[in-house]
Amino acid sequence: MPSQFVKSLSAFAHFAFSRRSIPVFKAVLAYILAFVLVFLRKFDALSKFPATLTSMTIILIAGGTGKAVGACFQAVALALVGVGCGSVGFVILAKLVHAPVAQGFVFAVIAYLFALVKTRGLKWFPLALLAILMSFNGIYTSILVGKFEATYLAEYVKAYCWGAAIVLTVNILVFPISSERELRRTLVVSLEHISTFSHLLAKGYTLTLTEEERSVRDQLAQSIRADFGYLRQKIDETSIEINFSRFSMNDYTDFVARTRAMQLALITVYSSQVNFEKKDLDLFKNEFLPSTIRSFTHLRRAIDTTMRETCAALGGQPLDISSTQPGYAEFMDVEKQIGTDDPGQLSRQDSVTGDIENIDARLNSVAQRLAMEVGNGASTPGGTGSVYTPTAVASTPGSDNPSDYMDADFDEAKEAQSPISPAPPAVTVDAQQKNRSSGSSGMCVRTLRRLFNNFSEDQHQILTKVLISGKLHGEGEDDSLHMHDPLPSLSEMYRYRVVPLTDPDATSGKSIRRRLNGDESGYDTPAGIDSDAFYELCREKTDHEKKSSEMATSSHHSLTRVYSFLFAMEQFVGELEHLYKATRWCATKHGLHIHLFESIHRPHRRSLEMGSEVEMSVPEAVALLEHRPYTRPKQNLWQRWEQIELWFRSPISVFAAKTAGAVTIFAILILHPVPRPWFISFGLTGGALTIVTALNPTLGQSLVTFLFQILGSGVGYLWAAILLYIFRDVGGYRYNPYGIVALLVPYAFGFMYIFYEKPQYFVAAFLALNGAGTVLIVEWVNVEYLHNTHYDSPALRMGKSFTTLGVALTIVGTFQLFILRNPARRTLRKRIGAMLFAQLSYATLLQAYGRAAMPTEGDRAPDAALRRVERELKHRELKLQAELIDLRPLVAFAAAEPQPGRPFRTDIVNNFLRTSQVILDRLRESRTAIGTKPLPDILLQNFTKKLAPYRRRNTQVIQLAFFLVASSILSKSALPKETPAELAQAGQTGQVMHDILILAAQHAQTEEGKETIRSGEFTRYFHYTLCITSILEHLKIIEKSCKERFGVLEDKLL
Repeated sequence: MPSQFVKSLSAFAHFAFSRRSIPVFKAVLAYILAFVLVFLRKFDALSKFPATLTSMTIILIAGGTGKAVGACFQAVALALVGVGCGSVGFVILAKLVHAPVAQGFVFAVIAYLFALVKTRGLKWFPLALLAILMSFNGIYTSILVGKFEATYLAEYVKAYCWGAAIVLTVNILVFPISSERELRRTLVVSLEHISTFSHLLAKGYTLTLTEEERSVRDQLAQSIRADFGYLRQKIDETSIEINFSRFSMNDYTDFVARTRAMQLALITVYSSQVNFEKKDLDLFKNEFLPSTIRSFTHLRRAIDTTMRETCAALGGQPLDISSTQPGYAEFMDVEKQIGTDDPGQLSRQDSVTGDIENIDARLNSVAQRLAMEVGNGASTPGGTGSVYTPTAVASTPGSDNPSDYMDADFDEAKEAQSPISPAPPAVTVDAQQKNRSSGSSGMCVRTLRRLFNNFSEDQHQILTKVLISGKLHGEGEDDSLHMHDPLPSLSEMYRYRVVPLTDPDATSGKSIRRRLNGDESGYDTPAGIDSDAFYELCREKTDHEKKSSEMATSSHHSLTRVYSFLFAMEQFVGELEHLYKATRWCATKHGLHIHLFESIHRPHRRSLEMGSEVEMSVPEAVALLEHRPYTRPKQNLWQRWEQIELWFRSPISVFAAKTAGAVTIFAILILHPVPRPWFISFGLTGGALTIVTALNPTLGQSLVTFLFQILGSGVGYLWAAILLYIFRDVGGYRYNPYGIVALLVPYAFGFMYIFYEKPQYFVAAFLALNGAGTVLIVEWVNVEYLHNTHYDSPALRMGKSFTTLGVALTIVGTFQLFILRNPARRTLRKRIGAMLFAQLSYATLLQAYGRAAMPTEGDRAPDAALRRVERELKHRELKLQAELIDLRPLVAFAAAEPQPGRPFRTDIVNNFLRTSQVILDRLRESRTAIGTKPLPDILLQNFTKKLAPYRRRNTQVIQLAFFLVASSILSKSALPKETPAELAQAGQTGQVMHDILILAAQHAQTEEGKETIRSGEFTRYFHYTLCITSILEHLKIIEKSCKERFGVLEDKLL
């Protein structure tokens, strides 16, 4: 324990003397400067009501003084908008001073509206908070003076403006940094993460990962997902700046969109690699890996050089320690909420998620070693993944030796089209690119596509070889198509045997368990079994079924490993190529860019979402695919009213109503004449801030916030009282301002450090700084400026502040626990069920898209309809991906809720989320494989048409399985022992793989068939079939988790 404390203290000291501490020092400077101004005689004389100066502390803390200029302007602007909106409420409520009931109703409506704004995210929190507080001040001041007093309104607005002026002045004049520069540096950091991650995934593909590299890969998977959200935040902040730069807002939009597409591709590779890391390696190691290692090594070198040149073209240097840049930790904390059931992976994560500097040191070490391996060719084919220690790492763009690429037979005329790319994304390149230099710095991108084509061609040749050899399906054993086999008899289909729980085939308590009682004559009971032993009823499989299933599963895993990697890398290489061109050949001259104006005319969110702004319904999309008219159902007045009612009953509206109710109940304490004197004498106005901050959509969030509020506010009140007592009657002052400011500096530095570096404790730091500042300013103004000798002592003032906190938290606790309680567990369960229904909707639309793009009869759907539905599918993919990321914090909040009798199963929830991520990846790969480019007629005739029955059955089973698991989660219902995915996946995977491999072997023996394989057209259909077939395997995992969580139906009935 002491060693850990010393280690933490040393890390804090190192932080304090590094460049990373500049944002914290800037925030402390603004905070202290406000107190210096308040303690000046001439300054407080500027205000007719100096007590209003306490209002400036909120903007001083939440204004983002230490952030980039764009982020600071955004925070301050939103805060002042909240002040302006609250001023309108101030006037309205003050005018209603003679009608307290009307004041209460109007205030409730105002609080409801701004509580809705608060639910949009932390960015909007200052706006909503200040609007509600300003409105409440209208009630408070009007009751104090008995009428609307415009001077009070002016002084409150003046105080907020003083706070905003201090924040903006310090932010701009003290070590300013533009959001655009931070965006470029963040892009460089993200690209470096992508580069290292791609190398680690490449080593994982070639089975040469060391244990250290595997742990860094798992850590980088979290960093990549955190980068995904952090980039969006940074481009939002940059959009309001005016910069002299060579990149416009449209350029940055394109950069971020390309980077996020590369991140998605690598996330897909990672989830696939982890899923198949130790499954069926023999076929992959013996057939695919040896023949592709040379072309793959060349590809890795080209990717590495292209990434480094792209980073150099952006002109930004990476941050010193990327894991702790301001605001980044917020996204990393979200990623760490998701756990793992793999003990090995869990231990690896534990070993790399402790000390941040350790993490970055290890990451930098591995990145340098990987760069050395790639640059010097140290990655030996078929090696064991031994660790190499570099003496120097090439870091200059274009420093690679051009001769390294000469083995790849470069041909620029062939680099435009990938053999497996159905529809390469379009990119606009400046006309000046024709005049670019032809030095070695451009060789990487000119050869990148060709190198990838070489790699993919090697994979296609190996596929042709193993198909003809029959290694995938067992040559000569069974060359008939199983789809034409007759159905087995009922006796064969439902033959069960008794299996003791000690048998490996038993499911260890996850199915029917009974005791033998002599009445089980209908089952095959093994001789010698103990009649008192527990047993399970398992379906008997024939030897042929077992062998066929094992071979099909092995072939399916090996081919999915290969082609999932191939298709994801195709997307990755394409996006990298376009990003390289966009960064090097956009405008070369600097110019003045008004990013706000550019954002209004070219909204960046539209291109980032890559889809329609209005989501289509599934019937509308299917009608579009089938080229038939669609008439949207008309709604009458009652149906519209029902929709409005459903919206008012939604979780967001209920939360806003609870917020409005809580602050209105608090306002009644001053509106009612009986508690009014007590409210005014105790100065309970600060309770409104506590209520707005403490109320959260779920119970788990409020419990965490309660702890932070008591902790933060308590420390703030206590420190303020200590300072006041220490410097009481010192130096000729009632409270010596010099001593107070001197000791306030380390206090502010500690909590500003938490505010900027530990965002998970945001509430505690915010309230600690605000509580101390409020008590100090109020005590100083009343004693030193107004000379009120009978004003409360520091101890009494602290006691009254704790009373305010207690009253506010009591109101919040009552609303959270007893009025429309919304546990985080229930919210999490409902959102997971809704997400599975959304995936069902996506899968249904994808199957219709596949039928239209690969018709078994009739004509293909119009290209315009296919492109429109493809955009819709991309739109839904990003919505599902965002939902998966947003669900992760809820896991921690649900675990924080105390329910001793029903412990929260974090492992099961994480299993739901991980498997849903894998399913989304497979669905995305299926959509990518189909594309909008038509398949050759020979593939439609030989595969699509012949295997159509499998596709129809697969669609039905997937829909049924999705519906059952989603319904089970939403209703907390048990599933039957034998579920659709489990029953269908047991035989369907083997049958589909067997038949498609038989047809593929016959197809590969013809010249026309070989050409379709070499061109990648067959691979598109083949990978689509592999992905769709594998979904049942993952749905089976979700069904198993549902049984663990909600039980088995047969057990519930017994």
